[in-house]
Amino acid sequence: MALKLLATGDLHLGKRSSGVPGNPDDASAKYSWDRLVNYVLDHQVDALLLLGDIVDRDNRYFEAVGAMIRGLEQLESKGVEVLMVSGNHDFDLPAQLVRSRDFTNVKLLGANGQWEVYDYKKGKDSLRFIGWSFPGQTVTFNPLNTFPLQSAKKDLPVIGLLHCDVDVRESRYAPVVLDDFIRTGADAWVLGHIHKPGPLRPQGPVVWYTGSPHALNAKEQGVHGPLLLTVQGKNALKAETIPLSPVRYENLSLDLTACKDAGDVKAMIPRAMLEDAGAKLNELTYVNHLVYDLTLEGVQKSTGEVLETASSTVKDLALTLDGRINISVRKLVNNLKPAIEDLKTLSRENSPAGKLAESILALQQNKTTPFLDELSEQWTEAMQKMHNSGTFLPLKSFETEREAITYSAREFLLKECNRLLNELIAQRTP
Repeated sequence: MALKLLATGDLHLGKRSSGVPGNPDDASAKYSWDRLVNYVLDHQVDALLLLGDIVDRDNRYFEAVGAMIRGLEQLESKGVEVLMVSGNHDFDLPAQLVRSRDFTNVKLLGANGQWEVYDYKKGKDSLRFIGWSFPGQTVTFNPLNTFPLQSAKKDLPVIGLLHCDVDVRESRYAPVVLDDFIRTGADAWVLGHIHKPGPLRPQGPVVWYTGSPHALNAKEQGVHGPLLLTVQGKNALKAETIPLSPVRYENLSLDLTACKDAGDVKAMIPRAMLEDAGAKLNELTYVNHLVYDLTLEGVQKSTGEVLETASSTVKDLALTLDGRINISVRKLVNNLKPAIEDLKTLSRENSPAGKLAESILALQQNKTTPFLDELSEQWTEAMQKMHNSGTFLPLKSFETEREAITYSAREFLLKECNRLLNELIAQRTP
């Protein structure tokens, strides 16, 4: 018989998804907490694993803590165990909950920064959990340095629970080294802290960030939801992300070169969004709101007019897919290029437009001009000051870094020269 475990962290109860039109109730992290609890009950999950930052430190009002208590009570009434470790946002909350409410089903592992072992049994099946909790809001040492190596058993599946920052040496949030997980002897590790879900190690042992189960902003793109672990034995563990987040953020690039007029632009934007959403439909079972950042690309004679048309189109856009998924645009990014028939002729003009055209040609041909040299030097100096400020680690040699910065400068200058030239050309148009 297999044991089913649902693992998640970084829910940040008390927060809401940004950029969702109308600020609906299902944009709240509380909505996803209720979904998590219902999923556990509806799918006969044996235990819920909480990996820290379930409640947001800056939004710890009654709604957040009250919602968490109600969910734990529901799970208690059905005999579902909840194993938890605390993170940097909620380092003190789990212990307070356990003390203030006599839950029979909730177990906090690793209080006060001390590793703790818990053997879970259900029927004839059993496995061992090992967990560690944040003793304060910041932790600058590696908790795996004090891991009890003798706690991993050869005859029992062992799963580690930890909220930490992997391979970020100077992190203030429990910095650990990925290779350190190997020496622990555990069969799998499920981690909190990083909001992007995904495996760090595929095996020996499996190390997996569950990610945030509720996408809170446009940086948290793609599939988000808890991790479902199915354990059939010490060497038989399957993991899959259940896409429970009601909000999903995506980037979409649109090439508008083929658009001949405003009508084409107005038609292309919703069509492209619906096509992209339709291609993802099998991943959108639980999604209520699909929020796009649109990047406009391609060549147009008047990029200003096209951008204005696109802006008015998405402002009034009301799209629904499959009768239940609301599709909206959070942000427009303008990467349009001006359609200039003879850039070479324009570059001979003794004018700002001519200087920009000359610069664009040089950048496209990987050449330079005195004007570009001056701009590139200013960019490089500014970037080096930022990199040398102490915020960044010296990962590369100076010369290699300088080459990378110069390359970035040329990309940036090409984009800006195109944008400025387009504005000048548009001003010439009667």
